Amino acid sequence: NMAKDFHTNIAILPCGGLSVEYGVMSDFLPAAELGRVAVKNADKAILVCSSKNIGRTTFHTVCPVSAVDVIITDDGITVEQKEALESCGVEVLVVSGAPE
Repeated sequence: NMAKDFHTNIAILPCGGLSVEYGVMSDFLPAAELGRVAVKNADKAILVCSSKNIGRTTFHTVCPVSAVDVIITDDGITVEQKEALESCGVEVLVVSGAPE
């Protein structure tokens, strides 16, 4: 309950799943609840999401994709996935993996 009183300039969130239909998702209810508060009370919400979690659904919805400002993911994301997320009005930043 105390988290509802906090405000941040930037909230950086992880996720267990991400889909255009179900939004940002978490496997763990307390993390989902905290994520909801963080997105609501932040000036800017940044989601860090492995490309393996894009298209994956889990138990708890944190927020719709449109509630975050930026999604940072790895270069395993497909062009179709990136375009679908961008159609929700979110900026998608793709980072490449470490050199081999």
